[in-house]
This record gives sequence, C-alpha cells and structure tokens, in this order.
Amino acid sequence: MTAGWILGRDQVVTARDIFRARRVPRLVFADACYSGVIHGGAAHDTQELSHGLATIAQAFFERGVPNYLGSGWPVNDAQAATFAVEFYKGVLGARTLRESVSAARAKIHAEALGSTWAAYQLYGNPDDVVVKIGKPRAAETRGRASRGNQRDTTRPAVDADN
Repeated sequence: MTAGWILGRDQVVTARDIFRARRVPRLVFADACYSGVIHGGAAHDTQELSHGLATIAQAFFERGVPNYLGSGWPVNDAQAATFAVEFYKGVLGARTLRESVSAARAKIHAEALGSTWAAYQLYGNPDDVVVKIGKPRAAETRGRASRGNQRDTTRPAVDADN
C-alpha cells in the first residue's frame, strides 16, 4: 500500500505523482492532520523516492515548492476551516506568509479550544508574498489602451458634426 493524500475513491496523490509534475506552485497549503510531518535525517535518495518512501511534504520540497504549510499533529476540523479562511484572506490580500499564518493562528487561538492554533508549520520564506497586488504590467496597459482606441466595426461610424 502506498501512502498519500486520498482525494476520492481509488484516487490517491502520492509522492511519486508529485515528482512527476512538470510545474509546481509557489505555495502548498495542506490542511490535514500530520500534513507537515517530515522524517529526520538525510534526504531520501532516488531509489527511496521512487518507492514512495518520502512524505508528501518532502516530495513537494524535493520537487522545488518554495513554501509549504501543514500541520504537525491532529487538528480540529472546525478550527482548521477557520484557519484556512483567515490564512487565505491574508494570502489573497497580498500579506506575507508570516502575517497570514499569524492572523489565522490568532483567530483560532481566541476560541481557546485545544492546540490546533499551534499545529500549523510553515516551511519556506515567511516573508514571501504569494499574491502581489499592484499596477498592471506595461504590456497589459498597452494592450488595453490599444483595444480601447479601436473603432467598433459592428456599428456605423457617426460624423461628429451631426
């Protein structure tokens, strides 16, 4: 039996699947019990990786994902959902990963139920901003301007003097 994330009946994502991916995201948030657990010691060699002995977290690291957020122990389902909502508010609001995790932890810590607030572990650059909000790039602005100046050929031209 191979370890991995169960997505549905007979659908499991394994470390091997991650190693086969052509592209990887800048952030993986695995909101599940023990999703941030990695083994101690030296990195797995190629044979160990190909046999699926790496954890999912390690597979993402080895594949080049720069930021990974997971839990080190079991989490309360309701608090995990609250954590996720708050975390994504921060990420999508162009806050750093540190600020986003901190705000999410504070939100569920206020509920004072168990240790879920402390379960989440961020591996990567805490000062990374995954979603950047700002001015459009020059090419996008030029593209919009040129489209805006085009005459609509579906309606007849109107003489400005009439």
